[in-house]
Amino acid sequence: MQHGGLTQLQNTLLSEINRGSKSKVVNTHQGKSLIENLLRRKKILLILDDVDELEQLNNLAEVEWIGEGSRVIITTKDRGLLESYGVKFIYKVRKLNDDEALELLSLNAFGRNEPPDNYFELVQRVVAYAQGRPSALNCIGSHLRKKSINRWQVILDICDSCKGEPYNDIQTVLQKSRDDWDDVM
Repeated sequence: MQHGGLTQLQNTLLSEINRGSKSKVVNTHQGKSLIENLLRRKKILLILDDVDELEQLNNLAEVEWIGEGSRVIITTKDRGLLESYGVKFIYKVRKLNDDEALELLSLNAFGRNEPPDNYFELVQRVVAYAQGRPSALNCIGSHLRKKSINRWQVILDICDSCKGEPYNDIQTVLQKSRDDWDDVM
């Protein structure tokens, strides 16, 4: 769950719905009531990214709250969460093959379809680590954009040290790389 908990998420959503208004809810029940009242009157596109708890869905976007013609897009790593919430249309993002992954990473890291020759081995290691996951490739590529080969090496050494751990949170790897890099500098 995002830093600040569910009430913070509700406050953020209310701010977006009310075009920057600074509504402050103090508990999830109050936030749920306010969101329900505001959404019933609006045709919206609501995107809930990286949802990992049913409680988030129950307090941010009950289906019967939203106005006619609205759409809700939910991203999560937990298909069962969507099924238990009653989501009818579930799209599973497919993993990229190595060529597609290399291109996506290169676009994010170098702004072009292929990496420079001196980065090719490092890029191949990142592609192997990301296992075809577009979100991981986007995240790592953006993080390494315009970074030196040494910086890439630090990231990949951390990725290697995480072997055996399931791919869960690329942000943890990137934060650890920032910390390690600060120690080196």
